[in-house]
Amino acid sequence: MESIRLPKHVQRCSNTPQNKHMYNLKIVTSTKRNSGISYPNAGVQMLFINDESQSYIHSVSRTDDTSTNRFETGHIDELAMECDDLGDIDQLWVFPEEGTWGLECVVIHDLSTNEQYRFDCDTLIGTDENPAIIMYKNELDIFDQQKYLVGMNDYTILKRDLLQINVGLVVGGFFSLLAFDPNIAKSFVEGGLVGILYLYLLEKQTDYLGSTDKALLFPLVSGPIRLIAIAYLSISSDVFDNPELLIPYACGFFMYKVAVLGVGIRDWTQEDSSHLS
Repeated sequence: MESIRLPKHVQRCSNTPQNKHMYNLKIVTSTKRNSGISYPNAGVQMLFINDESQSYIHSVSRTDDTSTNRFETGHIDELAMECDDLGDIDQLWVFPEEGTWGLECVVIHDLSTNEQYRFDCDTLIGTDENPAIIMYKNELDIFDQQKYLVGMNDYTILKRDLLQINVGLVVGGFFSLLAFDPNIAKSFVEGGLVGILYLYLLEKQTDYLGSTDKALLFPLVSGPIRLIAIAYLSISSDVFDNPELLIPYACGFFMYKVAVLGVGIRDWTQEDSSHLS
């Protein structure tokens, strides 16, 4: 990483300020892949620059008072900061102490004056190309935490719906085929269960991306492990001894694809209907 030169006349936020203000900071880590801070114990340095070119630096530790990790993928870290009046904050300079970090944005709320500032980033910082980032305030688009949380909740619901629809398709297909041929039905449900497992591991891989808390679990849901598990379960099945059962087994497995397609069509239809109404 390149060395970072701080501006002249940098002051640290005082613990006993003469004209103290209380600030509420919302630090939003991106939901993109590998956005969580990559170095386990690294904190973040934040440099505030006001319209009079005065600079104040503040350190944010890796963990909060409850020993919960900050700067995880998709997380909103909220903290209070008491320091001298920063004035009209014009720029914000942010960089991780070690490693890389995908920052979405920072929202600063001066509780003394009720002024709010939003600084958008949407950049992976801490790299050789971007060791630090300087952001300029955006007063017109204050971060809507409620909207962000609704989006994360929608993502959780989407994952649940995919699994439920996948299970429904496999169960429905099994009973439909059971009256036709029990062996075909058995092959279909075996493939369907493997497909459900594959979809579950795929969702967990997405959840664990960029999360240092779950870094040890990530290999268990990674692509190679999924493929090995699917291959082992498929080879262990009786379908390879009966080639005529391969097609129903494959149909059962790919019900997870049908579930993804079905949810996509459902959401598109609902969106289209809302536009018409």
